Amino acid sequence: MFAPFAERLGADEEKIVGELNGVQGNPIELGGYYFVDKAKADSVMRPSPAFNDALSSF
Repeated sequence: MFAPFAERLGADEEKIVGELNGVQGNPIELGGYYFVDKAKADSVMRPSPAFNDALSSF
């Protein structure tokens, strides 16, 4: 069940790690401290399109 997902993550590992490393260290605006904007938080918390695509296909 998990084998195809694991194979895809293995094949895309360099790309995923690069996407995650590329967004580190940059300041972000979440639209508030206690009540953040959901769309902004979602985009910041899921910065890798390759990983998101693999996860959605699982």
